[in-house]
Amino acid sequence: MTSWHSYPKIYAVGHKAVARMRDEGILDGSPRDIGTLVKYVQEDLQEECVDGMKAALWSHYGQDIMRKAVAGIAYWYKDELLASAFEDAAA
Repeated sequence: MTSWHSYPKIYAVGHKAVARMRDEGILDGSPRDIGTLVKYVQEDLQEECVDGMKAALWSHYGQDIMRKAVAGIAYWYKDELLASAFEDAAA
């Protein structure tokens, strides 16, 4: 169970979800279980792995996000400087 996206981790969470369904008496032992199984696995992943998922996404996409977040700041600041120059000239 090395990281949130490793197969052993998913299998462990899947086994945990099946056991939970069995304990709750809702395990049918057929493909009809899949919808509930997916729901339970998603709940467990969110509870146990969300921090690792966030870290992995930030590690992969963080620089792109930051680059887009400040994309227009230079143009905005130039407009601010230009506007203040006209205010200073009018005063």
